[in-house]
Amino acid sequence: MSVTITLPEPLAGRLSLPDLAADLLARALDETGDAIWYEVNQRRLVLLLKSAKNGLTSREAHELQELQTLADQRLEALDAERLSEVGRMEREVNAALHATEER
Repeated sequence: MSVTITLPEPLAGRLSLPDLAADLLARALDETGDAIWYEVNQRRLVLLLKSAKNGLTSREAHELQELQTLADQRLEALDAERLSEVGRMEREVNAALHATEER
């Protein structure tokens, strides 16, 4: 299969083909992962509600603990991504401030 993508010049100059392909694939995988996570998280929420109202069986308590661990891991990964993005923005701001001071 062959695909041709024409990018406007400002965008084409900022993004290489490998970067574009990697970004598109990452987004597609994220959307699939998000759908799966939604279902898993719904089960986690059901168990949390049941725990608060009626209590859980030992099997449900174990399942909830596993789902909580997955939620923690997901949030840690999201935190790492956001912190990385904040670090990138800080570097760009500092570079811009430094460039302004040199003028």
